[in-house]
Amino acid sequence: MKKLIIILVLAAGAFGLAGCVVQNSAPKIEVIPASYDFGEIVQSKGKVSTDFVVKNIGLAPLKFNKISTSCGCTVAEMDKSDLTAGESRNMKVHFDPEAHKDQFGPVVRMVYLQTSDPETPELEVQIKANVIK
Repeated sequence: MKKLIIILVLAAGAFGLAGCVVQNSAPKIEVIPASYDFGEIVQSKGKVSTDFVVKNIGLAPLKFNKISTSCGCTVAEMDKSDLTAGESRNMKVHFDPEAHKDQFGPVVRMVYLQTSDPETPELEVQIKANVIK
């Protein structure tokens, strides 16, 4: 009976550890910087752009399901193929202040990265600007 209890305890521990290994072997997205402020931009000078680094800091391949933005004045460009564990790539984000001719002052836009990261299935990356005439 003691042997059976010891075997059951060991088996339960092994399955518990196996669950931890599976959990920790998931993909995990990281974006650097997490947000970007263009500061003051003159509307008539047109588009501004910046680069973000998108990383997979997990242990399994990171899949990109969808990349979208909060407004048509903002475009995110990136290769959407899978990122292997430890891999990174650039994402270029463009903001066109001329898309809204009558909008001046502070502007906040979002880029949405929908991925296979189980902890963060949708990551939001923010860009800001103060649009002046």
